[in-house]
Amino acid sequence: MKRTVYHSGDAALHEQILQLLSESFGSQYREYYQLQLEHLASPALTKILSDEEGRLAAFTQVVEYRFRTAPNTPKFRAAYLYSVCTARAYQGQGVMGSFLPQILSELKEAGYAFAFLVPAEVWLIDYYRRLGFQWMSDQVYQTVPKETCPLLRPIDDACDYLKAVDRLEGKSVSQHRFEQQRFGEWQLLQPPVIGWMAVSLQPGFQIPSETCLLQPLT
Repeated sequence: MKRTVYHSGDAALHEQILQLLSESFGSQYREYYQLQLEHLASPALTKILSDEEGRLAAFTQVVEYRFRTAPNTPKFRAAYLYSVCTARAYQGQGVMGSFLPQILSELKEAGYAFAFLVPAEVWLIDYYRRLGFQWMSDQVYQTVPKETCPLLRPIDDACDYLKAVDRLEGKSVSQHRFEQQRFGEWQLLQPPVIGWMAVSLQPGFQIPSETCLLQPLT
C-alpha cells in the first residue's frame, strides 16, 4: 500500500474517490460527495491510501473544528474524521487498522488536541475502541445555545460545505423529502448510532464527556 496525495486537478483520482464514497455510503448521494471534494478536500487534509496499481484502498477527510472548554477560553483544534471508508476489495485485511494510526500520528504532529468521528454502523463502535477511541456522548446536537460549555464548532471550510449542502437541498430536494429518502434507503441501525467517539492526541488532554457536537457533517 502507498499514500496518494490529493490534487483537485486530478480528474481520475477525483472520480475514484467519488466511486469509493458511493460504494461505501450509497451512490444516491453523489452530489453531496462532490460538494465534499469542492469544499473540504486539500492535499494536507485528504488522506488516501492506494494499492500498488493506484487503486484506492482507503480514504478519510479531515475537517477542522474548534473546541473550547468554557466561554472566553482559548480554542483547541479538533480533527473530525469524515467519511472514513475502506474499499470493499480490501475490507477485513487490516488496511484501516494500520492507516488510521498513521493519520492520528500526523494530526498529533500538526498540533490537533483530539480527533473524533461518528460511527456509521453499530459494529464500528467496538472497532474504533480497539484503535483508542472512546464513546463520548449519546447525543449529537444540530444547534445549542452559544453559552453552552464546552462546545465544538465547525469552522471556515466546514461552514462553507454546510451552506452548500443547504443550497443543494433547497434547489434539488426538500429537507423533508431528503429525510424520507434517507430513512427509506439507509439501513436502520439497532441501537441507532447518534453519538460520537474521540481520541486525545496530546499528552494530558482530557475531553469532557458532556461536550456537544455542533452541526455534524454526517
